[in-house]
Amino acid sequence: MRLIGGQLRPSAGHVEVAGNIVHRLDTAGLYQSKMGMMFQQSGLFTDLSVFENAAYPYREHTDLPESMIRDLVLLKCRRSACVARGKCARRNCPVA
Repeated sequence: MRLIGGQLRPSAGHVEVAGNIVHRLDTAGLYQSKMGMMFQQSGLFTDLSVFENAAYPYREHTDLPESMIRDLVLLKCRRSACVARGKCARRNCPVA
């Protein structure tokens, strides 16, 4: 997550978002990159995927069935453009 948000530089390779190599962007470029992050009470869980971070508040604070949580998270992924090449950040998570 920190690599995607430009907070860390990759030790090898690069992270590309919307055609921009993130670690080469200055602060203004990061703000103009049309990228956003969701936070759970001012922090992300670094050991969870984007999908799991987005699902966390639903699992903790609601009694929604997992199928509905999945649909809500995928909706948020689509709206925030974290879906790339037809897959959410969670492995084997088709966007259908």
